[in-house]
Amino acid sequence: MATDAPSFGAALRQFRLRQGLSQEQLAGRISYSRPHLANLERGALLPGRGFLPRIEAQFPGSTAALLGPYRVALRERRRGRMEAGDPADAQGAVSLAGTWYALWETTAEGRLSIDSEAVTVRQTGLDLWIENQSRAPENPLGSFLWRAQCRVYDNRHILGTYLPREANVRSKGVVYLTLHTSGAFMLGRWLGCSYDAEFASGVSVIARDRGVARLQMSKSVPAAAELLGVTSGS
Repeated sequence: MATDAPSFGAALRQFRLRQGLSQEQLAGRISYSRPHLANLERGALLPGRGFLPRIEAQFPGSTAALLGPYRVALRERRRGRMEAGDPADAQGAVSLAGTWYALWETTAEGRLSIDSEAVTVRQTGLDLWIENQSRAPENPLGSFLWRAQCRVYDNRHILGTYLPREANVRSKGVVYLTLHTSGAFMLGRWLGCSYDAEFASGVSVIARDRGVARLQMSKSVPAAAELLGVTSGS
């Protein structure tokens, strides 16, 4: 049967235009990246369960037109996961797959270093595989190519181990992250051996947006603000 109901992407675009916002402005209001929002609008991605509540939190009482298409999109998402044989994700596991921006508090020859890396997250149900796309430019001696295998608990806590993808690199360890309620970033700590020390640890921030990662790292490690160029008014 034909229907005139708009897709979620079309409804989201109409909502954004009614609010008089650009994709960049709406993405900033809800702590999403602009490319992610653009993919939602053109139907390349389906929204997660937390998307509409985040919109409603920023625009109270104005999301009625989104509700119907949103429910349809969630059903399509569940159906796709079930057809792919992924029962955990079909039951509502948070979706974390994609490209993120990571910052790591570490040291370079004894000095504080905030290593920056683009990382790719692959997900099957509650299992995550995370790997960096290149070495951190801030720490050419201590950075390396690595891969982490993690698991999501309670749709918020991420726990796993990381190992090098390069020969002759001894660095390895564990990582614990918590997903912020906005879904915009993960904050936690890593613990393991590094180029500088047999026993080392530091703060980890992995965010959808580079600016969010820099801000959260500066809040967690005040000494990092100068290295990252973050001012108190940022």
